[in-house]
Amino acid sequence: MMQRCGLLLVVLGAACGGPALVVHTAVRLDAQLAGEVTSLNVYAFGPERKDGVMLTCPTLMLGDVAPTDKRLDLLDSAVVAVSGGATVTLDEVAAGPNRLVYVEGKNAGGVVIANGCTEYIKVEEGASSEVEVDVYRLQ
Repeated sequence: MMQRCGLLLVVLGAACGGPALVVHTAVRLDAQLAGEVTSLNVYAFGPERKDGVMLTCPTLMLGDVAPTDKRLDLLDSAVVAVSGGATVTLDEVAAGPNRLVYVEGKNAGGVVIANGCTEYIKVEEGASSEVEVDVYRLQ
């Protein structure tokens, strides 16, 4: 049976002039990765690339497009050191439907060894949302 270690990330967003939005993102690492993953790159994206193509989790997770691709609607990102738990705040996530949170787990050498993603996240003004991202070793 696969065990998972939990890591809580807090994503705060603000719509233009609107009240703060809160999306709590629980990142769950496969227990076998707990000693290997030393940092996480966390990205929040809008649903559509700048060239009109819809963004999906499989597109990111399979490496068809890099999270740093300039065509993506990157709302915010953060790098978090993993040492028994961490909290990150993303403060540029605007309200809207179909938000996507993508996470990369890196080893001490900075190599991406794991990833995970959750899509179809609805971020409402003035409301809190709960999101989970399971992070697994790349094959």
